Amino acid sequence: SAGTTLDNLSLFDAARLFRSNLKKPKHYGFRHGNISLPRKLAEHVPVLLDAEVGALVVENDKVTGVTLADGRSVKAGHVILCTTPDSAARITPEQFVRPKAFLEQFHHTRLALAYFYLDRPVESAGVSFGMAYPEKRYFNLSINHTAMRPFLVPSGKAIISGWTAYPDALDMLALPDEQVLARALEELKLFYPGLSNEWVEHSEVVRHDWAYARQAPGDCKQLMEFRDDACRHAGLSYANADYNLVSMESGVIMGKRAAERALDSLSELVTC
Repeated sequence: SAGTTLDNLSLFDAARLFRSNLKKPKHYGFRHGNISLPRKLAEHVPVLLDAEVGALVVENDKVTGVTLADGRSVKAGHVILCTTPDSAARITPEQFVRPKAFLEQFHHTRLALAYFYLDRPVESAGVSFGMAYPEKRYFNLSINHTAMRPFLVPSGKAIISGWTAYPDALDMLALPDEQVLARALEELKLFYPGLSNEWVEHSEVVRHDWAYARQAPGDCKQLMEFRDDACRHAGLSYANADYNLVSMESGVIMGKRAAERALDSLSELVTC
């Protein structure tokens, strides 16, 4: 779940992940998919879709709104950037030197995910890990999406995926889809005994240019400095699971902190 091999992983982050897994965390999902979250939010607050942010508006060293890609401006008492770090780096103003520099060099694992839609259910854990023994394996993690989110697969047939880790993930990205699928299917037999081509009704490769955060050695110290430094910028907060652990829970925690800062900013405006 760290998205990398141990020799490319921050020791601090490895300890956090190990401790988190010892607690046997529960996994949750949206019954109607992730899109249901912004739709539900739109019932309570104004949500503007297909409105790409081009830049932040800064007045007297304070963020006061955003400029959209189409040229429109939207004023705000406080702005929370919930984007991936690469997009946050693009949007963060040049005068915010330290956070912008950190975001521009943020490590992440790009992926070519292999998905297989089977003609039958399979018995397995929701998330399974494999070891590179007795020979090297590229796909060291598999998710049985039907086991994880049965309410999204009413047929009960298994949907499984294969995941690689950095730096092996880069090798997979360089291959055409048919080679990625062939290697994934062969290596996923470790997780699903009896798995064969005859079971597969459909397969596809989904390529993620960002995928998820990768905490390299030394990154956690920089990350904590970034989070402390970001709290000093008036009118601006950052919230994303990539700045904590890779899970929705950590994203919610950061979002809660950002919302508290935003409310404090609004309170100051009302007081003034």
